[in-house]
Amino acid sequence: MCGLFAHLSTRDNCQFNWDKFNFLGVDNDERGGDSVGRLIGDQYSTFVSSKVKTSYYDYVIAHRNDEPSHIAI
Repeated sequence: MCGLFAHLSTRDNCQFNWDKFNFLGVDNDERGGDSVGRLIGDQYSTFVSSKVKTSYYDYVIAHRNDEPSHIAI
């Protein structure tokens, strides 16, 4: 079953925290496992591991954290 999480904000002064966002992803690694992806603003990236199970932890290691906009999924 899929595991989804998001950050949505309509305030310009809302502080986005990559540590908290990535913690949700790593904590959600038990779900899904076929692929991992992230949508930050209008930038979308996916990751499929060569291992049997793809994890968000592997994704974070392979991708840098971009500057978030008002939406991160």
